[in-house]
Amino acid sequence: MFLFKSPDPDLTKEVVEFPSRINNRLESYVTRLLEEVGIPSFIWGEPYLSILGSTTGALVSLPLPRLIYSLQSRASLMAKLCTHPYPDYHWHTDLKYFELPKKPGDLIFFSGGVHLFRKSRLFWEFPDPPLGAPPKDDPYYMLTSDPRINERYPCHVRGRQPEGYYPVKMPVPARYFEAMVLLRMRDVRARWLDGCWSVNILYLLDSDHILLLNLDTGDINEPFPEYAKRRIYEGYEKEKGHEYKYLLEMFLDYKRKGKLPPPERPPREGERSFEALLQHWKVPYEQSDLIYG
Repeated sequence: MFLFKSPDPDLTKEVVEFPSRINNRLESYVTRLLEEVGIPSFIWGEPYLSILGSTTGALVSLPLPRLIYSLQSRASLMAKLCTHPYPDYHWHTDLKYFELPKKPGDLIFFSGGVHLFRKSRLFWEFPDPPLGAPPKDDPYYMLTSDPRINERYPCHVRGRQPEGYYPVKMPVPARYFEAMVLLRMRDVRARWLDGCWSVNILYLLDSDHILLLNLDTGDINEPFPEYAKRRIYEGYEKEKGHEYKYLLEMFLDYKRKGKLPPPERPPREGERSFEALLQHWKVPYEQSDLIYG
C-alpha cells in the first residue's frame, strides 16, 4: 500500500494519549494517520465554525475523498433527534460511551470522539483534497493555521490553529457556505437534518460570528449570493423576499438538471407534502417535480 511521507520531517510529531481531549494535536494526529495511507481529509462542522469565529460548540469534522472525519466534543442524540448526519465510522477517543437517558430527569453524559464520513455524502461538488498542505490559491481548501484566518478579541473561540503540527485542511469559507446550502436543498423533502445545515448557515451569515470576519459574500458563487442576501435580510426587511422560497426555487432548478443526489432518508411521517409546501410558497412546479428522489 502507498504510504504518504510527511513533506516536512521537522514537523512536530503529535503525541496523543487516550482518553484524549479534542484539540489541534488530535486533529493533526488523525490527519497524519489517514494521509500516511493515502487518504486526505478536511475538517467541517462546529470545530470548523469555531476556527472561523463562531462561539458554537467545539466539534471537529474532516471530509476525506472517500471519508470525512469529525471530532465531536459532545455526542449527538442521533438515534432520537437526528440533528447531525450519521458517521460512517466513529471512535470514542475520550473512552466514554454515550447512553440515552432511561427515564425523564436522568442525566445525560456526553461522549467525544472521531467521526468519519464519506466526502461524497456531504461535499459531492468538492474535488478531492490534496495530501498535505493545499496550494495557497486553492479555491476549495486552506489550512487551519492559515494567516488569512482573522480573529476577534477577546477570543472565546478556537480561532486560527498553531503551526508546527501536521497540516490540517478545512474548506474555504465561501465554498463551505455553498455546500451547506446544497445540503439544505438536498434534504428539502426529508428534513431530518435541516436543523444541522440551517445552524451552519446561521453562524456563517451572522456578523457577530463569521460574516465580515472570515466570510465575504462577494466570494460566493452563483446562484448562492441571492440566497445569502435574502437570509441576511430575513427578519427585518420582509420586502426583500423569503429565503426559503428561493431555496425551493433553487431546488427545483437543480433537481431538473440532475445536479442533486437524493436525500439519505425518506420524509418524516406526518410532514407536510412537498406539493403543499410549493403551493404555500407560491412556487410554480410541474408534476414531474413531485417525484421523490
